[in-house]
Amino acid sequence: MGGTVKALSDRCRFFPGSFLFFLLFLLAFSACGGSNSPTSPSGQSPNASGTYDGTLQFNNNFYLAGYVPAKIVVAQSGSEVTFNLTISIDGVQVRLPTITGTIDSAGFFSKTGSGDPVYDEICGSLSSYSSRLTFSGNTAQINESYSAEYCGIWSFSGKLKR
Repeated sequence: MGGTVKALSDRCRFFPGSFLFFLLFLLAFSACGGSNSPTSPSGQSPNASGTYDGTLQFNNNFYLAGYVPAKIVVAQSGSEVTFNLTISIDGVQVRLPTITGTIDSAGFFSKTGSGDPVYDEICGSLSSYSSRLTFSGNTAQINESYSAEYCGIWSFSGKLKR
């Protein structure tokens, strides 16, 4: 992917204070829940298979970097789901790491694993950081974050249509 994010290299600044704040935020809310947390209804998982595309908001280190064309390709077997997010920056396709998980009957995705990191010559190793994805009808509501070795945290959010 040699230099696929060159257009964003000026924005790829790592702010240790922002990163530390984000980690503390995650730690504070990871204790929420417990035995009184609601459970999802039992039933069959919705059909999420297919290709979804549209435009996602792109944040770099929690600052708006712009809006990028994106697509996810979803493969499903029962409640098991695997997907790849691909973004386009200045016409160059950047395929992000594969993410696997399960989908419940309400369409909520729970991440269980990530594929190998991908490498970019400017930002280094890119790996999955967090994943929130909900499928409803022909829409995928996405909120994905990736850790970029030299460029901090990349986050993508929005709705994609099948």
